[in-house]
Amino acid sequence: MILADEPTGNLDSRSGTEVMQIFQQLNREQGNTIIFVTHDPWIARHTNRVVMLRDGKVVADRAVANPLVAGEAERPSEAEELEGVFKDTYYGGAQEEYN
Repeated sequence: MILADEPTGNLDSRSGTEVMQIFQQLNREQGNTIIFVTHDPWIARHTNRVVMLRDGKVVADRAVANPLVAGEAERPSEAEELEGVFKDTYYGGAQEEYN
């Protein structure tokens, strides 16, 4: 098991992508469990599951429907990114729930 606390937080986008590719490879090829601590929804979308905490309590625990593969998708604007993650996590992606 690897605990990665903000593993891409101080990296440029290219280096961050390379780090995520390494973590995904370790998970896929060696079966390592990787736990990311991040405030970055884009990084969270590269995982199989997102657990959100608030004040030390779990407020959401969801599988990521279509995890991104590092290096294969272009990063959206921060606003689009946050909207997508919060809609999926809090509302399960049902359109009528967040209008």
